Amino acid sequence: MLTAVLILGCAGSVAAQSDTEKALKDIADRTANAIVAVQVTLEEESGARTATGIGVCVDAKGVFMTMVIDERTDLAAIRSIELLGPGMSSKGVKAQLMGVDAGTNLGFVKATEPGNWSAVQFAPTAEVSVGQRVVSAGLLITRSSRVLNVGVAYVSCIMRAPEKLIGVTGGKLTSIGSPVFAADGRAVGMVLRQQFMDYRMMTGNRTVQAPLESRQETSFFTAADEFAYVLEKIPTDGRVRRVPWLGVGRFEAVQEEYATILGLDRPGVMVDQVIPGQPGDKAGLRDRDIILEIDGKGIAPGSPELIVAGFARSIARLDIGQTVTLTILRGTQTSTIKVTLTGTPKLPSEAKRYYAPQLGLLVREKVPLDQYIDKSSAAGQPGLPVVRVLANSPAMVAGLEQKDLVTEVNGQKVTTVASFRQIIENALVGSPSAPIRMTLRRGTQTLEVNVKPQPQAQSQ
Repeated sequence: MLTAVLILGCAGSVAAQSDTEKALKDIADRTANAIVAVQVTLEEESGARTATGIGVCVDAKGVFMTMVIDERTDLAAIRSIELLGPGMSSKGVKAQLMGVDAGTNLGFVKATEPGNWSAVQFAPTAEVSVGQRVVSAGLLITRSSRVLNVGVAYVSCIMRAPEKLIGVTGGKLTSIGSPVFAADGRAVGMVLRQQFMDYRMMTGNRTVQAPLESRQETSFFTAADEFAYVLEKIPTDGRVRRVPWLGVGRFEAVQEEYATILGLDRPGVMVDQVIPGQPGDKAGLRDRDIILEIDGKGIAPGSPELIVAGFARSIARLDIGQTVTLTILRGTQTSTIKVTLTGTPKLPSEAKRYYAPQLGLLVREKVPLDQYIDKSSAAGQPGLPVVRVLANSPAMVAGLEQKDLVTEVNGQKVTTVASFRQIIENALVGSPSAPIRMTLRRGTQTLEVNVKPQPQAQSQ
């Protein structure tokens, strides 16, 4: 009897191994013409650089989704995009930017040369359960080669943080940007975000928590629920698509104690900092209003952080120009208001910038949102925020720091990068080695520093 059980156990093990091998081969065959390396060359203020990441074909006409281009990328600095698939020459296939979706932070590019592409069709939702096998397909990317590789693991948990994340165990998925497939072949997610384990370590006489990133890079993947909807409206104008917004600087979850005082027995989001002239203000939304519903649908429950993040995500999934009905609690009275969503105003990352190579200093102009995003005492002060200070540059030696606000240069006030550039260039022409005097605002302090230029730009 024992022998029979052992034989049956071995047979089951062999069958499971055979099924896994078949699944891996099937996914490898299906994605051979769907996974590429997206290589982006950017010409930035501090010099040229190349960024490379995985691209997944979502349209057989040559449309690829990638994380290598996102809303933080200076799109104007892109000089070339190439697609390099497994076994392709180092030259690759030329592509052009279609745009970036800020809600999901995914970029889209399209091949401008013909290719034998096959598309991955993502399911609208990841209907998986704990214990199910999943397979991912990615690329091992080196300077000289790109090799298709696949990984297998098993669903260990399904969680919200606030997006739907699916944990895996008993194996290893492939790298960030890889599509993930269920046992029945459905594309159910992508390795877009990682959850790192905390490692407890001693520093001096105290214990600190540090994220352990190395071995945990493929322990989670993001469910298709979080991004598949964007594939129905891929951006095509070569820009970052704005996220719909209500014109509110900050939202807060209603704390339990306050909810008890109000007699509130369902989740709500409190409005804080209604921005004048924006959609919420025009519709009559006020600070301390509590939003209970969007178009008749209640706010998803959870921890305070998840409630606010989930609310923001629900707004981001709507369309610019769409009118929504908000059910609000103001004091003890419940009412509804209609708000027509607009796109987010210009972001700080989109402001005009200028890099002074002789100083190793990158500054940008302020945008209207700065006064709401910046929590420092310099929020309302005119000037140019410091974006970057190169290591060992004259600016660093002089004591400038990222997030300083430059208010004057050589005694002249500066509020635009054009004026800043003109003053710097005039100073360098007049006396190339003379220190340039800058007045800074750092928190509540006003500082003066002298930056001694060097003849050539700093290299990174």
